[in-house]
Amino acid sequence: MSEKKKRFLTVAPFKCTWNEDSRFKEAGRGCIAFEAFALNDVTLVFREQVGSQHYHYKMDNSPNYTVILCSHHNHRLKIEVNGKTVVDAAGVGLCCSSSFQSYWIGIYDGLISIGKGRYPFQNIVVQWLDSKPNYSV
Repeated sequence: MSEKKKRFLTVAPFKCTWNEDSRFKEAGRGCIAFEAFALNDVTLVFREQVGSQHYHYKMDNSPNYTVILCSHHNHRLKIEVNGKTVVDAAGVGLCCSSSFQSYWIGIYDGLISIGKGRYPFQNIVVQWLDSKPNYSV
């Protein structure tokens, strides 16, 4: 019987880190489930190569999808493609500053699905389909 190990990645406020273990098995297709707590701005960047410790998504010239949960003091959810906002959903209060909450983000051939909870593809909050998908993330 195999034992499943839990992996934790802790990121301090205003810091960036990359997790090689979180790569999709197939480029352009995968799902990441995670827990987070923050007052605002839980930002996840999906790109072909990992970035540096001093990476900032606003300065990225490589193709990427950026998902910002809890933007604007927990009043918006944003999806950006290569630095351009494609989804800006108001009234989506996802984050909690006092306890961890579960989230998931799935990307499949340009369909980006974002949800809340422990089980991917349940409790979908936002979905968006890229008309020119990035198959290399």
